[in-house]
Amino acid sequence: MLNEIIKNRRIQLGLSRKNICENLCSESTLYRFESGLHDINSHLLVEICNRLKLETVIVTDIKITKKEHALFLLMQHFIYKKNIKELENILNSFKNESLSRDWFKIKNWCQAVIHFYKKEYILCENIISNHLKISKPKNSLDLLILNTLILNYISQNNYIKALEIATVCIHYIDTHKVESIDINSKVKYSYAHALFKNNYKKEAEEVIIELIEMLLNEKTFFLLGKCYFFLYVIYKNKKLSLAHTYLKLSYMTFQIENSDIPQQVKEEMKHLKDSSIYL
Repeated sequence: MLNEIIKNRRIQLGLSRKNICENLCSESTLYRFESGLHDINSHLLVEICNRLKLETVIVTDIKITKKEHALFLLMQHFIYKKNIKELENILNSFKNESLSRDWFKIKNWCQAVIHFYKKEYILCENIISNHLKISKPKNSLDLLILNTLILNYISQNNYIKALEIATVCIHYIDTHKVESIDINSKVKYSYAHALFKNNYKKEAEEVIIELIEMLLNEKTFFLLGKCYFFLYVIYKNKKLSLAHTYLKLSYMTFQIENSDIPQQVKEEMKHLKDSSIYL
């Protein structure tokens, strides 16, 4: 399954094996992997995923098998794409196998995300809070799982609980060495979101501005686009000219990423273009 997705993604992007393998591995290695004849190590898989622009977060402080690690990368891509069907296929692929301890957590997190996307918020909360019993992070994986819980609470308008969990996660990031910029940025964005919903708008603004500086260095354009749009929302009722600047930056940043522009951004840009103040 994984080899076919890698192959199809490469073809979809119009890339040859030579393009992918340059300064990385031999073309025959990729050919054998795509054909299902040979496995590749997790480091090589991560690099190939990066070149294919598969959206993944690298978590180094968990212990899972080679197959589990490959599927974890794949799972994150489908979470990013909100592809529930493929996520369910991954879960079903492990039905009759013994699982490592961390993969058990990943598997349940994936199920919680599926419930979240289906707007089954109580089921999502139940898996994380009652089944996995995670209330404070102990590693990077826990941060990812709790970030889902933060978003779940925000979707239920339980903003106080969302901010409570987000604050705990931020404290962990501030007091531990979390190597993944992706995880740091996702949690900080959710923290800003929770602050804003609790009417701590100045604090939310400060978090987003700090996050933008980090994302500009990392060239993480999709979340950067979301951050610019966040500032547009903050400023649109008090500094209209500045708000429009951030809206345009958001739209352009999503275009750089060549990703699907969120519908809300499209609607706000259309409204701006239709008005007489668009430059």
